[in-house]
This record gives sequence, structure tokens and C-alpha cells, in this order.
Amino acid sequence: MIGFVVECEGDKVLIIDSENKGTSIWLSGAPEEIRTGQEVKVEYEGVVFFSNPAQAEFGDYEIVSEVQSN
Repeated sequence: MIGFVVECEGDKVLIIDSENKGTSIWLSGAPEEIRTGQEVKVEYEGVVFFSNPAQAEFGDYEIVSEVQSN
């Protein structure tokens, strides 16, 4: 999934899919370098709970773009 980090709570982040804005997921176990506003490419690990939004464990990732400053 490639998406934007829209919220951070401790080690959990909420990511909204870049292409399908209706798809979002909470990922726990996020590294400290992941921050609100970044675009990330991320994989999940383990079981995905299909709640709304979905929930899973943070897996491999790549930061696509950093937070833009004005």
C-alpha cells in the first residue's frame, strides 16, 4: 500500500491509501521516523483485522516523500 500518514498515536499510525481514499488502516509497531504528512509505501505483517479502518502490524516500509514545510 502507498498512502499518507494522517495520524500518529504512540507506535500506531493511520494511513490513507493514495489511490483509493476510502481505504485506510491503523498499523501498530511503527518506527519513530514515521510522521504525520509523510507518504509511505508499507507492507503489513501478521493478521489483518478488517474493521473500519483495518488494523495490522507495521512491516517493511519505504518513505516515498517527506513532510512538506511551507
